[in-house]
Amino acid sequence: LLTNAIRYTQRGSIQVRVFVEDGQVAVQVRDTGIGIGPEVLEHIFQPFRVADSSLQRSSGGLGIGLSIAHTLVERHDGSIEVASDGAGKGSCFTVRLPLAEGTPAAAATPIPFRTPARVHNILLVEDNADLRESLAELLREWGHEVRTADNGARAIEAASAGHFDLAFVGLGLPDLDGFEVASRLRAAAADLRLVALTGFVSDAQRDRARLAGFDEFVAKPVDLKALEASLAHEPNGDDSSGTVH
Repeated sequence: LLTNAIRYTQRGSIQVRVFVEDGQVAVQVRDTGIGIGPEVLEHIFQPFRVADSSLQRSSGGLGIGLSIAHTLVERHDGSIEVASDGAGKGSCFTVRLPLAEGTPAAAATPIPFRTPARVHNILLVEDNADLRESLAELLREWGHEVRTADNGARAIEAASAGHFDLAFVGLGLPDLDGFEVASRLRAAAADLRLVALTGFVSDAQRDRARLAGFDEFVAKPVDLKALEASLAHEPNGDDSSGTVH
């Protein structure tokens, strides 16, 4: 929270308060930075939600950091909340955790490491820096090897220099579009599984994806269950993501 406050406050101030209230200890981080619009506040703790282009512009890009913070706080029986009067008007995040009474509480049960059924060597091609970095971080945390590229040319260069068994490719790349990238990757590696990352799925896109060589797609904002299903190569039962027929 403090890192985000520093990152998004170009001028003004950042205040950190720690206080006890109603049997809880509260840590509050308040800043005078870029603020958060109401359309972002509604989804701000959902993973990857703010990586959507319309929200990215108003939030500056918050990736999965806030989602991770939310999950960690809840695992310790706490809560996290955010308030902002809108863009340009700063924000205030408050974390509340139970206050221990008497002897120190027993250590929390460790969060088990997510061991993948199969370790993938992944090429991640996405021009949205926040989504690319957040998704790569998550995939590495799950035990996979990941190399990233921010455009089609770099993706093809990376593919020629290494061996990948799985590639996630954004469709709206700034140079070669994702369909062209997929076509070239497929021509070079017939056994490479190609997954399209897209914010809009239509019948026309399904047809183009199939012709380009994509095996499946994952809709943006990225749903973690859909991502896990894709890694396991299993259908997830969600119409917004799945196999390219």
